[in-house]
Amino acid sequence: MSVKSFLAARWPWIAAYAAFALLAGAVVVLDLRLSGARLRPGNILYILILGVVVLGAALALDYRRHAAFAGHLARITGSEDLDHLGVLPDPRTPEQELFVQAWQRLYARLRAQLSEERERGQRHVQLVTQWAHHMKTPVAVIDLELQRLERSAGPAARPEAAPQAGRRAPDDITAALASIREENQRLGHALQMLLNMVRLQDFAADFKVERVDLLALVRDLINDHRREFIVHRVYPRVEAASQDVRAAPRLDSGRGGPGGGGAAAAPS
Repeated sequence: MSVKSFLAARWPWIAAYAAFALLAGAVVVLDLRLSGARLRPGNILYILILGVVVLGAALALDYRRHAAFAGHLARITGSEDLDHLGVLPDPRTPEQELFVQAWQRLYARLRAQLSEERERGQRHVQLVTQWAHHMKTPVAVIDLELQRLERSAGPAARPEAAPQAGRRAPDDITAALASIREENQRLGHALQMLLNMVRLQDFAADFKVERVDLLALVRDLINDHRREFIVHRVYPRVEAASQDVRAAPRLDSGRGGPGGGGAAAAPS
């Protein structure tokens, strides 16, 4: 709180004090004139100086009572730490005491609501995580059933083998199997992305850095997506020396199919 803002807030009291001083002085002057006496200019100046000194002392004392409290409020309102909002100085006036009581009730209610919201968010994250893990089982079952159907129908029923096979299964069966496999892979990718997002919300608790073989990781990624490569006639080849990196193996950066796992890595 600046002195200027303090005086601006106290102008009604200053104006009332000045008006009272003028009226009191006028009464004294009139009474002296009626009695035939006069008030000397030096005495008038002395009275004015005394009035200004008394007013200044009262304002200084009042400013000291409010400045520390207002300054502390200004500091905590500019702080980003929520814990600082609950620490207020001792009140020195009845108005400050009422303000502190109201502030403490409001702060306690805010902390209670934040705690409830945090618990609600944790329950939501746990529910989403459990749902995603449970959904990975049917995705894996669908993938196994597709493999079984492809084996029973012969090589021609496989989408990656259909263009090269001499005999072909019915087009509708081949297209249906390919469509189911594609949608199942999309679902697996979406579930893995959801799990990664949930893990990143509690990054510190889930993140564990380990040494991972980068070449083996790349080969695993290629192997997980081999069907897409074959269908699109893309044949990747890795030509690199083995290199260890520091990574978080549980965070999947690209392997999201049924049963997939991986690592978000950075060179060490």
